[in-house]
Amino acid sequence: VSTGTLARARELVQDFPEELREGANSISAEMLTSLGDAVADLRRNVLGTLEASGRRRTHYLGRFREGIKHVGLRFRASLARAADFLTRILGSPVRFLFRKREESGTDHLPSGVANPEQEGKAKEASLPHAYRMLFSSEPVPSPELLVGRGQSLARIAAALRRVSAGHPASVAVVGPPGSGRSSLVRVARDSVLSDIPSYVFPLEPGMDERSLARALGQRLGVRNPESLVQLESALSARTEPVAVIIDDVSALFCRAPSGMRTLVSLGRLITATSDKVLWIVTIVDPLWRYLMCIGRIPQSFNEIIHLKPLGPKEIEELIVARHDLSGYRLEYAPISFRARIGAFFQRPGRGRSYEHHLVFRRLAQVSGGIPELAILSWQRALEETGDGRLRVGEPWKPVVMPIVQEDLDALATLATILLQKVLHSVDHSRVFGWDLDKSERMLLILQQRGWIESVPISDPRIDHGYRVVPALRMLVYGALRDLGLLS
Repeated sequence: VSTGTLARARELVQDFPEELREGANSISAEMLTSLGDAVADLRRNVLGTLEASGRRRTHYLGRFREGIKHVGLRFRASLARAADFLTRILGSPVRFLFRKREESGTDHLPSGVANPEQEGKAKEASLPHAYRMLFSSEPVPSPELLVGRGQSLARIAAALRRVSAGHPASVAVVGPPGSGRSSLVRVARDSVLSDIPSYVFPLEPGMDERSLARALGQRLGVRNPESLVQLESALSARTEPVAVIIDDVSALFCRAPSGMRTLVSLGRLITATSDKVLWIVTIVDPLWRYLMCIGRIPQSFNEIIHLKPLGPKEIEELIVARHDLSGYRLEYAPISFRARIGAFFQRPGRGRSYEHHLVFRRLAQVSGGIPELAILSWQRALEETGDGRLRVGEPWKPVVMPIVQEDLDALATLATILLQKVLHSVDHSRVFGWDLDKSERMLLILQQRGWIESVPISDPRIDHGYRVVPALRMLVYGALRDLGLLS
C-alpha cells in the first residue's frame, strides 16, 4: 500500500515546477529505499520468530514421541509379564500367542539336536528320489522352470539386437550365490539366443590364459591360439553374430596364478569384439564389487543385470512349477491359532487355503527370495505320508551360525571355499600355513557338519576337493557377510 501511495505521489509531482520537482523526486526515492529496508527487516524478524517457534515445536514433539515410545515399551513389558504369568497357569498356548516379535525371526534350532543340519539332510533323503531330482540345485533345463527373470531375459534379447545391428554390447549377470545366474544364461541360450550360434563355457578354477584361449578357439573356429589376443582378429572378421557365455568368470582370477592378468586380457578382448560377439559372463556379487573397487573388467560391459530376490508369489510359482511335474498331492498341516489370527485379514486367494497361503509366505521369508534356498527349505518342510501324498509343514531356515560362529578356522575355511569354489587339502595347507593332516582334518570336520561336500577334480595327484553344498551357499554367504568377512 505504501509503495502504491508513493508511486501515485510521484505522478502528482510531475505537475510541480521544475525546481520543486527535483527535490520531491529525491525525497520520494529516499522514502522508497527506507520502506524497502523496513520491509526486509520485518521479513527477517517474522521468519526468525517462526524458525525459533519451529525449533521449539520440534523439540516438544520429539520429547512427546520419546514419552509415547517409553510408555509403549513399558506397556509391552507389562504384557510380556502378564503372558508369563498366564503361561504358568494356562500352559504353552498363551506364551505362543504373546511371544515377543523378536523371537519370531530367530533361527529354528530343534530341541536336543546337536547338529540340526543332519536332521535337515535326513528329511531331504526321506523324500522320493524322483521328487528330489525335480528340486535339484543344478541349473534349470527349461524356460518353464525359470521364474521371475523375464525382464532379465528381455535385456539379454535387447543386447543381441544391438550386436546384430553392428553396435557393441556385452552383458554381466551379477547376483548372490543361489540366485539363478547359471540358470538364466542357459535358458537365454535356448530361448532368446536360439537364432544364433551360442556357446557356454563353465570355467574350471585356476584356468590360465592359454587354456581359456584354446577352449574359446576350439568352439569359435580359431586353431591353437596361444593367447586371447590371437582371437581378436578372427572374431572381428565375423560376419554373423555369435554369443559366448562364460559361466562364473571369478574362476579365472580367484586365487589363480596370473589370474588377474588373464582377466584383463579377457576384458580387452570383450571390448575389441563386442560388436561381433555378444559376451555374457556371470559372477557372484562380492567378487563383482571387488572388481569394481580395483577398476578392472566391469568397464568392459555396457549391460549389467543384478538379479533381485524373488517375491512371495514368484517363490510359490517356482515351487509349484516343479511340484506339478511330480504327480504327488499335497496336504497341509494345520496351522497354529496364532498364525490363523495373523492371516485372518489377509485374503489367501481364490481356491487357496490359509495353510497354503501361510506356508508360501513363510517360505519367502526364510529364503530371502533366493531360489536355491527356497527349494532347500521346501524339501525340508515335506514328509511323505504314503498313497502319493506329501504333507507340508512350516518351512524353517537352516541353521548356520550356532555351529561355526565361534570357530574362526572354520569361518576362514568356508570363506575360502565359497570364493574359490573348490578347495583341496594341499591348497588349504598352503593358504593357512598348516601341515597337510591338519588341513584335511578341518575339511573333514566341515564335511561332517554338512556344509561342504567332496567333488572330483582334474588334478591326478589329488584324490578329491571340497565345495560348499550348493543349496547352502547363500546361507554361508549371508553368515560370512554379516560377520564382515565378505564386505
